[in-house]
Amino acid sequence: MKQTQDNLSKRRQLLAASALVPIVGALSRPTTLQALIYTFFVCVYLAPFVIKATKKITTAEIEAEASADAESAVINGSSLAESATKQIKQLKRSQRAAGVNFVLVLVGSGLISECLFWVSELFAPTPNPALLHPQLLADLCLGFFFYLGLALAWLVVLTRWQFALQEIFFVCFLAALLKQAKLGTLPIICERLVSDPVSALLTLASLLVVGGSITSLGFLARGKIGPPEKKSALPRLLTKYMISLILIALLPELTCLGGSLIARPLGLCPDKKPIWEAPLI
Repeated sequence: MKQTQDNLSKRRQLLAASALVPIVGALSRPTTLQALIYTFFVCVYLAPFVIKATKKITTAEIEAEASADAESAVINGSSLAESATKQIKQLKRSQRAAGVNFVLVLVGSGLISECLFWVSELFAPTPNPALLHPQLLADLCLGFFFYLGLALAWLVVLTRWQFALQEIFFVCFLAALLKQAKLGTLPIICERLVSDPVSALLTLASLLVVGGSITSLGFLARGKIGPPEKKSALPRLLTKYMISLILIALLPELTCLGGSLIARPLGLCPDKKPIWEAPLI
């Protein structure tokens, strides 16, 4: 265990330590559970590094694997053209599978986070307007369409740009701030920075980690998180972030609105009631 920790970089050690902070929030009163999705993300993100550090691969094993691949290529006797065609088909299949995995994991992570948020709201002393719907069934129904729109927005953005881990959290944080401004709670958070700075900073930290963790889990399911861009020009970065932010902030709201129009006639999205009066339906 000690050897594994020594092999981890200091940055990853700090990341692992930060995963404990949401647990403190979960144990506090009133409880805040939604940030636990960040703890889950850190565990998933660091797991490959821990496994790699504990698993030793010898040079002989690598050479044996390379030799087996070479023998397989000789036996198959496929031409370069056929091999290239197969690789292109495999690449297209893997890209489609990666896109499906991205959507499924992001939507699933979002719904788990929504459930955690709903439980926190159930025990909260005052209602939080950021919850999509006070009743759990309607909240999950609207959440499905919201996070589906978020996944589609990211897939559109990823056709043009790559994002490093810190960029994912940055863009998601900006989108969360825009949502708070739309709900009218951003000025309250700003006022609390003076009157109750600890509470305000914890709220901002929650906004930072929740959306970024949900999206980053989708990236991990997709297969990779892009490396940081090397010294990109400021206009290019501004264009990248502005277009990404517009899509990520707008498309989930549109799909959520469309989902509510579908769900209301089916009785899945009734009028809002206080959560303590009708928690589930």
